[in-house]
Amino acid sequence: MTLVQLLICGGIILAGYALMQWPSAAFRKAGVLFYCLASSLSVYFLTGVWWIGLAVLACWILFPVSELVYVLRQLRVPRERVFEQVRRAPQQFEELNALTNEMAQLGFRQVDDCEWYSPMHTQYYRLFVHESGPYHAGLSFIYNEQFGFHFMSYSSQDLSGRVWMTWDYPLTYGLKMPPEVALFRALDCETPGELFGQHKEFLAINSVEKGLIQTPLEAQAARERLDMTLRKQLEYNIRQGILSPEQLSKDNFRYSWRGTIYVTQQVLRDLVRL
Repeated sequence: MTLVQLLICGGIILAGYALMQWPSAAFRKAGVLFYCLASSLSVYFLTGVWWIGLAVLACWILFPVSELVYVLRQLRVPRERVFEQVRRAPQQFEELNALTNEMAQLGFRQVDDCEWYSPMHTQYYRLFVHESGPYHAGLSFIYNEQFGFHFMSYSSQDLSGRVWMTWDYPLTYGLKMPPEVALFRALDCETPGELFGQHKEFLAINSVEKGLIQTPLEAQAARERLDMTLRKQLEYNIRQGILSPEQLSKDNFRYSWRGTIYVTQQVLRDLVRL
């Protein structure tokens, strides 16, 4: 490798590092691409063989994809999800109290705390119902021993039974939503109030804000609505061939090859979307 080639690779790496420092996700993604390009060019300059450099660039994509496929094929989705009431929230969910106070300021009342446990992770939900409007809300925390993340969701049901949902789920979602659930993913909201505003705007754009069902302020109603939504989603993905029964257990489903390809496509789409 000549001095000029070394300076070219070093310049690309420095440019990638600079882009990674920006708060914008688009700049950070561009920084990752610069790192990949620098590694590919380095191998090409060292070997003088273009296809080896191209192979290194391809490995940056193929290796995580193959790892994702392996993980998806190992995942198991239980047929039944039983939500249990919990008295104490997860200690890892440090933002819960502050977010709960913000929800109260928006007119929401906390009605239930429940969780669902699986060998892979635990899903915790704090459910809210609006004091005067046809809105449900949930603070959700998904965690295990290695990681955890939270998201918020608002939902409303119209007279036809269709659920209109707005959330800020940060990761690629691994299941399809059934037709009776209209989903709007808003990732640019920093507060519960901003996301609630996006939900109201979502309803207004689709002309359903005046035809919504007012639900009772009860814990049982909120939990039943959550359970119904997740159950319909599971049944829909089974019908669509995303999930298939596991041969060794009648109580679990696994991702089919069709479902594995679908989720992989969704992950790649989210990665390249700027």
